[in-house]
Parts: sequence; C-alpha cells; structure tokens
Amino acid sequence: MFKEKAFIKYYHEASEQYKKKRNQYLMDSIQAIYADLEDEDLTGRAVLNLSKVVEMMNYLASKVANLHKVKLMKMLWYSDNLHYKREGKSISGLAYSALPMGAVPEGYEDFSLRISKKIQVHTVCEGLS
Repeated sequence: MFKEKAFIKYYHEASEQYKKKRNQYLMDSIQAIYADLEDEDLTGRAVLNLSKVVEMMNYLASKVANLHKVKLMKMLWYSDNLHYKREGKSISGLAYSALPMGAVPEGYEDFSLRISKKIQVHTVCEGLS
C-alpha cells in the first residue's frame, strides 16, 4: 500500500514537471539532432533557430485552411528555399532530406506536430505520422 501511494505521488510530480518543460525537452532533442549538421550548406547558411521554426509553423497554420503534415513540410521547405534564393540564407536553419513525398526537415517527426500547441495539423500519410 505504501509503495503504491509513493509511486502515485512521484509519478504525478514527474508528470507535472514534464508538462512544464515539455517544449524545452523537445527543443533540446532537436538541437541534439542538429549538432552533427554544422555545415552551413546543409542548413541554408543559417543557424538553427527553433523560435523561427515555431513562428513559421504558426504563420502557415493561420493562413492555410486544412493544413496537412505533408503540406506543412513542403511549405517550410519552400519558404526556406525562396528566402535562400532571395537573401542568401534560409529563415529557419533547418536541414532538409528528400523523401518520396517531398523534402522534410531533419527531425521532423519530433517537432512537426508537438512543438507548438497552437498548430492544428492533420496527418494525411501513415508513413509521415
């Protein structure tokens, strides 16, 4: 009985701490993925800026009705690519990989649906969920 109460108590405390720091843990994990991608040619001559990534995703979600995950990934790539062509560097500093349905940022599975609570994105492809 005592062990069960102690477990419940510590589990609840750990859950609360995780909820408070969830985005920080997520950002740290994405930073770890990008630690090996220091080549400026891979990141569009920009340093990874997760705040900009969140703002890009929020902006796109506010402007596009029924934003699906595949469409979001393509729009992130297009935005970075267009800015690179015009200004000589990307907006976000994300590195992209080619997949059958288009370019996706490295670590997309970690942040595409969870980094911001404000974004409502629908999954349209099982392979990308």
